[in-house]
Amino acid sequence: MAGYNFGAKNYDRLHEAIRTTVLWSTMFCVMLGLILVLFPTNIISQFTNGDTLFIEIGEKSLSANGLSFMLFGFCTVYSSLFLALGKAREGFLLGICRQGICFIPFILIIPMIWGLNGIIYAQPIADVITAIIAAFMSMRLYKEIAIAKSYSSSPINEH
Repeated sequence: MAGYNFGAKNYDRLHEAIRTTVLWSTMFCVMLGLILVLFPTNIISQFTNGDTLFIEIGEKSLSANGLSFMLFGFCTVYSSLFLALGKAREGFLLGICRQGICFIPFILIIPMIWGLNGIIYAQPIADVITAIIAAFMSMRLYKEIAIAKSYSSSPINEH
């Protein structure tokens, strides 16, 4: 739908589709993230026979990842949106940020500084940085769409 409306120069419908998709995906990710943050012990306990160390580490990890998961919908929507709009480089870059560009350096470096906590927090830190990158990329995209919209609606282009 995004690619079609972008190609048809129906920018208002494109904005509506983006807003709706970001809203619903973010709501889902926030709800799931809250479940992970609020009930980590209940969830982790399902996967162990009372191993307290496993539960303790799992609680911390699940809570940290639950907080950063709330940003996941936003990042995923924009990664897919760039691809749908024919912006393969931007879509690919955003797609590999979370598990590659941002995550790999953190999982290699932060544990040397923070030990086990470095392992636990590497993914959430990568998620936050990916969301920041996605926000900057989305602002740039909106500027490009605004320019295209103003160009396509100018009287010169109607003839």
